[in-house]
Amino acid sequence: MKVLITGGSSGLGKSILEIISLSHEVYFTYNNSIKSANEITDKFKNSFSYKCDFTNEIELKDFLNKVKNIDFDVLINNYYSGNFLGKHFSNTDSSDFLDVYKNNIIPVIDITQVLLKTFKKKKKGLIISISSESISNPPIGSGLYSTVKSVIEQLSKIWNSENKKFGIISKIISPSFMRTNLTSEIDERIIEMYFENISNRDEIKNISSEIMKIINNHKV
Repeated sequence: MKVLITGGSSGLGKSILEIISLSHEVYFTYNNSIKSANEITDKFKNSFSYKCDFTNEIELKDFLNKVKNIDFDVLINNYYSGNFLGKHFSNTDSSDFLDVYKNNIIPVIDITQVLLKTFKKKKKGLIISISSESISNPPIGSGLYSTVKSVIEQLSKIWNSENKKFGIISKIISPSFMRTNLTSEIDERIIEMYFENISNRDEIKNISSEIMKIINNHKV
C-alpha cells in the first residue's frame, strides 16, 4: 500500500512513519527538517519525502500536482503548524485565527480533495485525521490549536458521510497529552493541572500502533 503522511519528519508523524514503513510504502512531507527527512529516507527504504511549506501557495500547488499522479491508498492528516498553548482568547487577535486557518485547514482541505479523486477512481481508500482529546476540555490558551483540531474533526465526519458509498472510510484519532516538540516547553505543573491522570496519557508509540491497526484492519 501507498501511504501519505503530512508532517512526517518529527513527533507523532515520524513515529507513525517508522511503524508503517516496515510493511508499506510511505510518502511524507516536511518543511524545515531536511536533516531529519534525509535520515528517515536513508534508514527506511520504503519512505519518500516531499519538501513543502504549506503556508507557501506555490510550494503547496507543486506538491498537489505531484501527489495527484500517485496511486495512494491511505492519507494521514497529521500536519499542524503553530503552538499548543498561547494567549487567552481575549488577547488573541482575530488575524491570528485567520492565519492559523490558512496554514492548517486550507492545506488539509486541498490535499484531501486531491486524494479523494484518486480514492474514488479506485473505489476504496482510507483517511485518518489526527484530532485531539483536548478539544472536549480545552486548556486555557489553546484557542488556536483547539479551533484547528475541532474543524479537522468535523471535516473528517463530513468526508466519511459523503464518501463511504465509494468505499472510502474516514477515521479520527484523538490523542490526549503527548510529549512532542509541540508540548516540550509546557511547564510540568500545567500538564498536571489539565491532565490529571498523566500516568495513562497517550504516548506516541501507542497512538502510532493504533493507527497501524486501523490500516491493517481496513482492507484497501
